Amino acid sequence: MKKIFFPFLIFISTLSFSQEINIEKIKKSISRIESEIGIKTDSLKILTDELKYLESLEFISEIQNKEGIFPINTIVKVKGKVRKENNLFSETVIDVYPKDSIELIDYELGYWIIKKGNLVGYLSELFVEETKTISLAKEVTISQKEKEIKIVELTKIELEEKELYAYFNECSYTQDEIDEFTGKGRKVTNYYSIDELNIYGIRTLDIRLRRNGNSKYLEVRVSSDLGCASPYPTDKSFVKIKLENGDIITIHHTWDIDCGHFNLIGNLTENDILRLKKSPIKTIRLQGTKYYEDYDKIYFKRFFINKLDCIK
Repeated sequence: MKKIFFPFLIFISTLSFSQEINIEKIKKSISRIESEIGIKTDSLKILTDELKYLESLEFISEIQNKEGIFPINTIVKVKGKVRKENNLFSETVIDVYPKDSIELIDYELGYWIIKKGNLVGYLSELFVEETKTISLAKEVTISQKEKEIKIVELTKIELEEKELYAYFNECSYTQDEIDEFTGKGRKVTNYYSIDELNIYGIRTLDIRLRRNGNSKYLEVRVSSDLGCASPYPTDKSFVKIKLENGDIITIHHTWDIDCGHFNLIGNLTENDILRLKKSPIKTIRLQGTKYYEDYDKIYFKRFFINKLDCIK
């Protein structure tokens, strides 16, 4: 019995080994073919995109030699409604039917602006027979509108940056004139909010500068209830400004008593001005007749450094 089955077992073993080799070969072949397919698919996509790009350039070149992309004559694909605005709930201007001739005059957000006779309105792109020319016109129009939007956004950013630069670095006045009787100059700057936004998203500490002839003043207002801004020696209100270099400048209220919104106005000496220009603001304390309040979250730290020259 051993002599009969021994060769057979060798045959089975050899066959099994041969099958394993064939399976590995097939797997390698499949992997190689899949890799080739992937490479060719990528190449095909690149060529397709390049073709579309060249066709777009050709189309743009053609329309540049004319008056523009539009109007484009085409026909309606299926029955639809031309509307006053580019949405399904807008009022109908006219119904259009298959094979009706129309003129495309612009494209907006899935709608063609079309002209039929003397009537103009919006028709969903689903109802329009889309030729190669129309497809390219749509792509070019979308691209142009995206560029226009980007230009508007960049312009807006530039304006905001200019406004921000002016806010921090330039002088803006509510009053800038010469008194016709005394010949003295009068200057009052705009208010500048110098503290960070609070939990309600607003700033509450405003400062502006004044000059009347040779006299210079600091004006501070807040919405907090600190009592009155008093000039009386027994209960004089003040603002203390602590700078980042450790210096503390105290300005007392010198104008009439003010018991409305807390509004403090005090004289600025030349020494005060020199000290205030040496370092950014760290903290401000306001003292009224009832309470005091500290402001340590300062947004416009260089206010005095940047703005005191506005009243020189």
